Amino acid sequence: MAHPIVRQAAVLVSGTSPEARRLTAYVVGQDKAALSSQELREFLRTRLPPYMVPALFVELSELPLLPSGKIDRRALPPPSSEARIATREQIEPHDDIERRLVSIWRELLEVKGFGVTDNFFELGGNSLLAIQVLARVRKAFEVEVSIRSFFDGPSIEELRQEIEKARASGAKPRRPAILPRTRAAADHGILSAELAKLSPEQLEALLRQIRSSEPPTS
Repeated sequence: MAHPIVRQAAVLVSGTSPEARRLTAYVVGQDKAALSSQELREFLRTRLPPYMVPALFVELSELPLLPSGKIDRRALPPPSSEARIATREQIEPHDDIERRLVSIWRELLEVKGFGVTDNFFELGGNSLLAIQVLARVRKAFEVEVSIRSFFDGPSIEELRQEIEKARASGAKPRRPAILPRTRAAADHGILSAELAKLSPEQLEALLRQIRSSEPPTS
């Protein structure tokens, strides 16, 4: 609320699964002010530790209030609402690969209304969800994309390019000796395989990033 174009604000934890938990900010702007999630995020980064910076921003005309005048947090819409402030111009998928990737991201991030150039981590993603994305990519496209490549290019457009490179190389991903039956079990098995490839230093860095992205418990 210290930002000059913000009139009201509220922040809560959203997401139905532990991996998808994220801070969502609900913002009411000053009259006719054009809100930008990137501007608000950069403003907060200069004042807060990383784990306290909201992952998503939703614009409202007014915050819902209880008769007492306090914010009615239960009445706040889910972050998948069309009111969510886009990180940039929303670009639709160009081909089947990008459409399938959009579906994967929607399921894991539990958000809608993003484009193929949006940043996975600015949409609320974290390191653990990134590994799950790559597990789904391996299963859907039968290619291997490294964690480092995804961190360097965390958009659907860039991920599609990595998939096409992997396909062109002809390399096939290594498969577990025993294939789990359920989708959750399959993801868990591939996730374990991804983690097994990391060095102790990389694992520690991954844990630090996950911890820094966790919302406070109180």
